[in-house]
Amino acid sequence: MKKSEIKLLIIFSLTTILVYSSQVFAQTPSTTPSPEANSFFNTALWQSIVVAVLSAVLAFITGYALAGISKKQGSGKKLSYSLLIENGLVKIEKNIREKVKVLYNSEEIENLYNISFNLENTGTTVIKAQEIRFEFPQEARILDFSFEPEPEQEMKAEKIESGLRSFEKKCKIGQIERGQSLGIRFTATSKSEIQEVKLHPYNESGDIEFTSRLVTKALSNRDQIARFLSLYIFYLVVPPIFYLLPFGLGEMMAGFTRFILLLSLFRLIVPFSEILADIVFRHWFSLIIRMKSLQDKDL
Repeated sequence: MKKSEIKLLIIFSLTTILVYSSQVFAQTPSTTPSPEANSFFNTALWQSIVVAVLSAVLAFITGYALAGISKKQGSGKKLSYSLLIENGLVKIEKNIREKVKVLYNSEEIENLYNISFNLENTGTTVIKAQEIRFEFPQEARILDFSFEPEPEQEMKAEKIESGLRSFEKKCKIGQIERGQSLGIRFTATSKSEIQEVKLHPYNESGDIEFTSRLVTKALSNRDQIARFLSLYIFYLVVPPIFYLLPFGLGEMMAGFTRFILLLSLFRLIVPFSEILADIVFRHWFSLIIRMKSLQDKDL
């Protein structure tokens, strides 16, 4: 846990103690209390202070444990990538193919494709000696293979030419830091359409998670929704349980628990709303398109 979070927790604990103490003082009559009332006042005051301190300590331990679990779950070596194939840059129809010649760097081509591959270290630690082999369709001819933009020298990115078939390319990344990215561009030609480029990652350590960007985003959205709904269920179910405690402690603990859960829910409201709005918009838009197509058919 960071120092700023610890300081914030200490301030919150002291504030909680002061609030509950002031509430007890405010409920005390202005007249001189009897010995029994004075004893009850002292008991109620110290009960409030003890419960506030225990609640703050419990929140600290729980937060520290959850932070450790989250860090442990989120740790590891992970590479996320995106692959985009742009076709039709140059396309020669069959009926004029014999009459037209298109050259690329003095080499005759038929159809021209541009393939963009972007890689990013989305894990929590550095990744070393990562290799990626790109397998194109067998009919394809790879005209150009380059890094875009030019990677930093410390990354030690290099092309590997040996031991490959004509429709394959390979690169090796010596070291890619957390949050660092690498872009690779291909230019290829093929008689048939290039619909897929197979990726073959390799690392000697064998503990690298290699994930598509689309999959990463979907998992992230699903996790956000699950986390929000779980906290909301806790908010509805957990606080009422504390009302079973005697001497008004249950009400105080329930209020404290609701406050903590509300703070956690507040952090997830914006991403949850964005994901929900995106889902509703996509379904609503597809429904409108479908209704419009049905209307056009009826006409």
